[in-house]
Amino acid sequence: PDSVEALSYKKVIQEKDLFLMVSEDDETVSTDLQQNWVEAFEPNKVKSFDNNHFWTIVKSWWFYEKEVSDFFKKSFEK
Repeated sequence: PDSVEALSYKKVIQEKDLFLMVSEDDETVSTDLQQNWVEAFEPNKVKSFDNNHFWTIVKSWWFYEKEVSDFFKKSFEK
């Protein structure tokens, strides 16, 4: 989705806890668009990776699985 379409979900998204992983070398979902989402949605937590789309996904789970899981567990406990 483009940034205009994503912004139509802003109110709903801001009512939820959000953890974004940003890929700094992404050609699948442009890094600029990801940065726009960070600014627009003001997530609770952001992690940036100096990798492409694929390796950002892989590394986020290899190295941050517990952090991501804990974030969402805490969110569900609210």
